[in-house]
Amino acid sequence: MNSKPVFFTICARNYLGFATTLGASLKQHHRDAEIVVWLLDEGELPKLPDDLVIRFIPRMVEAEEWIELSLNFNIRELATAVKPLCFLKHLEEGARRVIYIDPDILVFRPLNEALEMLEQGAQGVLTPHIMQPLPRDGEQPDDLELLGAGVFNLGFLAVAAGPETDRFLKWWASWLRTHCFEDKSTGTFTDQKWVNFAPVFCPSYVILRHPGYNLAYWNLPQRELELCGDEWQADGQPLVFFHFSGFDPSAPEILSKHQTRVIIARGSPLARLLQLYANKLRGSCYDEALRLRFPPLRFANGIEVDDFCRAIYREARANGKYFRNPLSDGPNGLFEWVTKPIERSRSSMGYLNRYLRLVNARRPDIAATYPDFLGSHWNAYVAWLYGSGRMEMGLNEAFLPPKRGLKIPSAELSESQDFRVTYVGYLSAHLGLGEAARGNVKALRALGIPVDTIDVSHFTSSERQATLEAETASGMSDDSSAERVVILHVNADQLANVLTELGTSLTEDAYVVGMWAWETRRFPSHWWYSFSLLDEIWVGGSYMAEGIAAVSPIPVLRIPHVVEPLSVRSDRSAFGLADDEFIFLFMFDFHSTPARKNPEGAIRAFRQAFHPSEPVRLVVKSMNGRNRPESFTRLRKMAAEARITFIDAALGSDDRYKLISSTDVFLSLHRAEGFGLGIAEAMALGKPVVATGWSGNMDFMSIANSLPVRYRLTELAEADPPYDAGTIWAEPEIDHASELMRRLWEEPELVARIGARAQSDSRDLLSVEHVGRLMSDRLERIAELRSTRPDRLHISAASTTPYSTLLGIRNIRRSPLRLVLHITRTSLFAVIPRRYQPAYHRIATKFAHRMGYLRSS
Repeated sequence: MNSKPVFFTICARNYLGFATTLGASLKQHHRDAEIVVWLLDEGELPKLPDDLVIRFIPRMVEAEEWIELSLNFNIRELATAVKPLCFLKHLEEGARRVIYIDPDILVFRPLNEALEMLEQGAQGVLTPHIMQPLPRDGEQPDDLELLGAGVFNLGFLAVAAGPETDRFLKWWASWLRTHCFEDKSTGTFTDQKWVNFAPVFCPSYVILRHPGYNLAYWNLPQRELELCGDEWQADGQPLVFFHFSGFDPSAPEILSKHQTRVIIARGSPLARLLQLYANKLRGSCYDEALRLRFPPLRFANGIEVDDFCRAIYREARANGKYFRNPLSDGPNGLFEWVTKPIERSRSSMGYLNRYLRLVNARRPDIAATYPDFLGSHWNAYVAWLYGSGRMEMGLNEAFLPPKRGLKIPSAELSESQDFRVTYVGYLSAHLGLGEAARGNVKALRALGIPVDTIDVSHFTSSERQATLEAETASGMSDDSSAERVVILHVNADQLANVLTELGTSLTEDAYVVGMWAWETRRFPSHWWYSFSLLDEIWVGGSYMAEGIAAVSPIPVLRIPHVVEPLSVRSDRSAFGLADDEFIFLFMFDFHSTPARKNPEGAIRAFRQAFHPSEPVRLVVKSMNGRNRPESFTRLRKMAAEARITFIDAALGSDDRYKLISSTDVFLSLHRAEGFGLGIAEAMALGKPVVATGWSGNMDFMSIANSLPVRYRLTELAEADPPYDAGTIWAEPEIDHASELMRRLWEEPELVARIGARAQSDSRDLLSVEHVGRLMSDRLERIAELRSTRPDRLHISAASTTPYSTLLGIRNIRRSPLRLVLHITRTSLFAVIPRRYQPAYHRIATKFAHRMGYLRSS
């Protein structure tokens, strides 16, 4: 019988830096205790402390059971699924008190309170995530998230030998053999949710409420962390252990990747604690262990078993399916079960297997976007799988349809399609809208889709560049029966003006798509009238889609912008920049609401991060500064005596790419972005980005491919046209931005790593091929829908007095342009001011269609 407590943790070899740091802190306060690390994998080990006991879980369980567990769970789930088995093993070997602690914990003093509870008769000691409610303020985590994770945090659990413990651990282990995964539909969350039952099933299991136990990001907002002399305290009591869940020692300024609630002030006790832990990890075998990759479970053919395969396996076993040799790639193996077609495409281009069925089940939005994914939507669906789907869901290409279905020769495409496109936009303007429009035309033409272009850049005050060729793509049919689609890449505020100038012939009998950009979640009501000029709206990102779709009576679809800059060489001399400086680049247009772009914030962050004596420079590239001389002068004064260079010029695409390529880091401390084209271009060119972690840029930015800056949401106190007072903006944290900027300068390997990942992700999400396929598939769907629509209404328009409003249509009600409708049993007459008749022809059409006034032309 062993009277000494046994402490153990569970991890893979690549986590041994955390485990050894935990072990050292435990040994400092429990010198006589046995400290065990249970490893999930075997192989090469780094140099480890002599007093740390290493044991291997694959040796503890039978080989068949280990394969079963590995098929059921990924590494994170597996580490928690075996927890009760480890408890039982130590108790079987004679231990009387066994304490589990997660490897990412640091112990600061003996766990006397927990051990005393066990000595006094408790057979289990649990710590809750929180002991009072969290605010409902939109930050993470909140009460709902913790409800899903479980009442207790299983980073700590202490048990004593006894009948209740024996029964509970065996019951817990039996469930975790099959149900140790996160699934909101079943209410499971790895090992934790099951332990909600522990105090109910086991009256001797008690809750430890000491604020110094299991201090972590989830309860830190409720407990005050202090350093009093040499003693760390939580709410005035000694800190026993801190749980660093989600912490990365290479970014010690971030508490956890799982939370947004706690903000770390420079020099605060929390900042000092995180730096302390990061230093301890780096002084351990952390770097050496990190290179020891956990060996993935593979089928006999070498293909890795991923989480989708595991879910399919669990479902099959739950339904009574038995696999004699589940890892076989032959008949009756799991690989065949996952990949075998269960439904064939009507077009014979593809098929549905269980892998794809599960993808669709987990992403109902994709099923809704491609309802005929086995037929006419097949190409776009497969393109999504290899593009966004692969990045967003971690899909394994081995289980996806062949890529060959994505590339169709232009001639073949032209023969099968029944639509032709007219693309209207600022095609020669030095504008983000112009660049996006040029990219979309390029993507459509790359697929052989006939595209006519109409340049309306004269509606802007921006300078021009060489435009796209005006002639249509080769192979365009003059078949008048082809469905006409007009894409108006013009924002809502200018839409009526553009349509009025272009005349009714452009949109008559055409399906009209608006490609819009907007930078906030409140879409102005005085532009709602523009909805009735369109059949549907495309936007570049989900952030814009949320804001516009909230008030739109027509479909709003996300079609990302093409960001595929030409390969250019850096040339600092072309911009008067030195070769021996580290350069940050910030870009904005004085005509595009500087307050939103926040150049002042960029200058403040740079000045805070670097002293003028350091060889680091900020380049502020702007446009139209001559039209805002007071604002431009104010910025120059802010930059006085700092290494800050201003370039105020309209650059063509090639020169802009050359400038980005000539710098080291792209900086954007915006308060809101609809898409973030400059950010995306920098990433596509392999540049690391420091940018506010909010709004449209977060469709393609992540902590893996960029450095998002923390922020707080604020309301715009006064209107800043076109943004109304009360608009929600993000205020980036200048302190955090300056820390990230300095870190990039000090860590060239981070610059290389982040830049490479940014470029790779951009190629997957924003390529000509991927975006072109999304547009092509939607155009084909439009042609299908239009082929079965009712005949169009015959409309007559007259010029009389512009009184009243368009009755019954919300999106017109607050338009500054007013209409009167005269409706009889057989006809509809729209009374429209003369100069707006062409644009509002479509409004009356839509209204009459809704009211049932349909008649052959």
